[in-house]
Amino acid sequence: MSTQAFVEWLHQNKFDLHPQIQLVKFEDDRGHSLVALQNIKEGDTLFTMHPEVILRRCNSSISQVSDALLPKDIAEWDLLCLSIMLEITNPDTLWRPYLDVLPYELNSYLFWSEDHKKMVAGSSLQHLDFDQAKKNFEDTVLPFIKQCDLFDVNVHDFSMFRRVISLIMAYSFTYVNDETVMLPFADMLNAKTGYNNARVYFEENESSSPILTMKATKDILKGSEIFNTYGDLSNADLLRKYGYVDNINPNNCVEISFDTVANTAKVNTMYFEARLPILLELGLIDQYDSFIIGSDTNIPEDLDFIIKAFISDKEEWESIFDGEQSGNELRDPEDGNMYELSEDEEISDIDGMSGISDIDGMSGISDIDGMSGISDIDGMSGIEFDIELEYPKFGNIDMGKYNNFVEKLILNKINRYNTSLEQDKENLDKLIVSNRRIDELITKVLISEKEILQQLLETVKK
Repeated sequence: MSTQAFVEWLHQNKFDLHPQIQLVKFEDDRGHSLVALQNIKEGDTLFTMHPEVILRRCNSSISQVSDALLPKDIAEWDLLCLSIMLEITNPDTLWRPYLDVLPYELNSYLFWSEDHKKMVAGSSLQHLDFDQAKKNFEDTVLPFIKQCDLFDVNVHDFSMFRRVISLIMAYSFTYVNDETVMLPFADMLNAKTGYNNARVYFEENESSSPILTMKATKDILKGSEIFNTYGDLSNADLLRKYGYVDNINPNNCVEISFDTVANTAKVNTMYFEARLPILLELGLIDQYDSFIIGSDTNIPEDLDFIIKAFISDKEEWESIFDGEQSGNELRDPEDGNMYELSEDEEISDIDGMSGISDIDGMSGISDIDGMSGISDIDGMSGIEFDIELEYPKFGNIDMGKYNNFVEKLILNKINRYNTSLEQDKENLDKLIVSNRRIDELITKVLISEKEILQQLLETVKK
């Protein structure tokens, strides 16, 4: 079914579109998008959508299934996925024109090959759980499909489940009460870092669920593409969630795991074995931490503290920790007085941590948004503490020793990749020419991370 048929369907279902906006389909990865036919002013309503056309569990065919028959442990994402799977195979579904314009080929990591998985070693993308989607399907979704008459196990299979999950990752919105839904047409907008010029609003409606409106957040010139925003995400996060990257992205960053820091400290410092258990017990570090260095190449506060804690001399260490080996006291950075952590702040020591094992693959697990562990590992920045830590301030630090440690840390991180920055740059042009799109996107992520590391390395060497 054509793009125009989709727009006509929307108009038949209480959809109001600004007369100077057109839905177009690009031939490249951008797919569908909105373009301004004339100048549009900031604040103008671009379109209005009524809740009847929102694809969600409560108004799809799966609503026929009693809650009592649903698996107790099934996630909301799985229910939305099952809803869409049913509508895809229903020839009379209300959403046929919409479902027919959604893409079949996606760059989602759920479709990556074994070679792709090897490519991301050492990068922020290495934490992706490539097998969880299939496990979730076999353990939770498939048993339900087998016992529900609405489904056909020969049609509603893992291949369809994987595609639909990828569509939800890339196209869904958060509606009222944090419900994940599909918003036809609103999800046609692309996003580009720094170019956002439109935003979705939900307006209260006395007779039904809130009405969706999209408004211009700035003046939009004739011929310009209209962009939504996905937030300030790095290319690694854009690829992980939405299947694309930006060629220019100031939000790019590189993640360094605690494991990488610990292994660097173990080899290059005198006091690693003695100080690690104390820092762990105090909760000042955590074995699942990871540290984010942005495109500005500034060392974050938590990483700065850990480096100084490992390289500081005995006198400087004892000026803060008072020489205590029990790990339950340290000096207040403001007045120098000793204070004890409360029971809620104390973290037990971890046996055997004096010889750190390789836990690099565990450093990015954090917020999995209701997907039964499938995909949305937001930020990929490590497990969060329930308390906000105030790190003790080291005073007399040998900056030569500090920079030397940072240099060794960067080289340790670089060695965890399977390719060098030079190799990635050389390969990129070949991948673009050969239209190996997923390889190209992964390589761009690798380049963005390694360029940050290279810039930081040049800084500390100076």
